Amino acid sequence: MIELDWETAYRLYAASVYAYIRGMTGSAKDAEDILHDVFLLFSERLDKLQPDTNIHAYLLASARNRIFNANRSRAREKQRLKDYRIFSGWRKQEESDTVDAIEKERLLESVHRALGSLSEEARELVLLRTQAGLSLREIAEMFSVPLTTVSSRYQKALALMREMMKNG
Repeated sequence: MIELDWETAYRLYAASVYAYIRGMTGSAKDAEDILHDVFLLFSERLDKLQPDTNIHAYLLASARNRIFNANRSRAREKQRLKDYRIFSGWRKQEESDTVDAIEKERLLESVHRALGSLSEEARELVLLRTQAGLSLREIAEMFSVPLTTVSSRYQKALALMREMMKNG
C-alpha cells in the first residue's frame, strides 16, 4: 500500500470507518467517540507501521477492537439499530413523491429488521462490505480466514436478509 500522512488517511477513510462503527454500535455519539480514538491511536502509531500496511484495513481492525472493548465495558443496548440508518443515501435526497417516500421508508425499516436479525458476525460482515466498502478479499485478510469462507458467509447473510425481508 502507499504511505499516507494522518490528514490524507482521515480524508480517505474516516467516512467508511465511521459508517462501520455506527453500524456496529447503533449510536452516532459512540461512533464519533470511537472514530476519534481510532484516529488518535493511528496518529500515535503511524511512524511504526510497515510501509506495505493496508491503512484502511488497519483502521477498520482498530475500530473493531475499540467496539469490542466498548461492548465489554457496558451492557449491550436492546435496540442497537433503532436510530441506525443503513443506506443513508436514501435519506439525503428530498422526496417529492409521498408514496415513493413511504415505500422507501418501509424498505429501509425492512432492511434494519433483517440486519438486526443477523448474528453479530454476519451483521459485521455485511456492514464491512456495504458501509465500509471493503472487498471480500480485504475482509478475508482482516479476519485471517479464506476468501471462500468469507464469500460463503456473506452470501448466507444476504440470503437470510432477503428471506427476512420477504417474510415481513
